[in-house]
Amino acid sequence: MVKHLLACVAMPDKLHMGTALILAASQDHSQIVEILLQNNADPNARTKFNISSLHRAARYGYMQTAIFLLEYKADVNAFQPSCGTPLFDASKNGHLGICELLIRHKADPKMKHNPICAAALEGHVQVCDLLLKSGGNPNKTFAGWPPLCAAAFMNHLDMCDLLLKYGADPNATVLLKASVAPSVTEPSAIPDTAVHQSASEKLRNITAVQQGRFTSLQLAQQRECKDVVALLVSRTTHSCFFR
Repeated sequence: MVKHLLACVAMPDKLHMGTALILAASQDHSQIVEILLQNNADPNARTKFNISSLHRAARYGYMQTAIFLLEYKADVNAFQPSCGTPLFDASKNGHLGICELLIRHKADPKMKHNPICAAALEGHVQVCDLLLKSGGNPNKTFAGWPPLCAAAFMNHLDMCDLLLKYGADPNATVLLKASVAPSVTEPSAIPDTAVHQSASEKLRNITAVQQGRFTSLQLAQQRECKDVVALLVSRTTHSCFFR
């Protein structure tokens, strides 16, 4: 099997999985990854969808595979329009150890796709704390969502508290489109037709009863997240309550 992989190091397969290295990284065959890298496989090759081996390792939390890739100079800030950087992928999926590894290798938490928003959406408090300590921006939006709004919408109390401590703006807003549904659409109810639904797809499919801009407090009130509401009321300069 290894000989076969070595023979097709730079040969994309018919399923658009990319090179043999990307295929091995996607399945956490770390020993094969090491052998391929030792035989001059390109650690920065991409799939048809512009995803690198390090994106795969970061998404699924494959530590040893990620270590080998970084040792062979994989681009730690490789950007893909849907899933952002490897740090964004690792943050969204709560892989704290991978996030620590990437940051040690100079991953930038201030890239276009804010990994703090990905961690806030999923409630990964330890990951978010690491990103904030590493210079991440608690107010930078992703898909139009400030991290605090995402955390409040998802009823992540500890996440909201953490973001506020690091200077998240409680008056920041997100623009939601109107829905025919009687209440705010649950992200979990959005059909996931792809193998992996990106954070941007999840956020962009959230709708409200009426189109408009909503603060984190308003989102929490509409969703009846009482503890989050209480926290935000104590920190919000200009409260705007639903009647």
